[in-house]
Amino acid sequence: MMINEVRADPSVYSYIEGLSLTQTETGIHLSPCSYYEGRLQNTFSIEEVDFNIVSDSLNTIGYGLHIVYKKAAGTMEYKLFRMIADQDGYFCDYIDSTEYKLMKQILHISVSPDGERTGEFYLYPKGE
Repeated sequence: MMINEVRADPSVYSYIEGLSLTQTETGIHLSPCSYYEGRLQNTFSIEEVDFNIVSDSLNTIGYGLHIVYKKAAGTMEYKLFRMIADQDGYFCDYIDSTEYKLMKQILHISVSPDGERTGEFYLYPKGE
């Protein structure tokens, strides 16, 4: 299980506080956190989330977890995408929508047919 942390440059305009990732045998757990978005001049509370990681015996499976702004409700939430990778291992981990606005990528994980996980966990720290 090789999921690397990737830290963005600290920012006073858009940041996430309190977010941590825990890997389990069957999946991923993300802690509750707060997300400040300067373009909306608002801090949003985001609840914890758990999801299972499933491998496929023939294909590499890709997972993309993002924070999206739900336009009609004016709220932030997680949106998970699961895709089968192409023969080169590429997968699109977000599908555009008129209902949501993509804000932050949180996870990008590939799961090989033997169950090995690789990917990135993105952190967005608060600046001074």
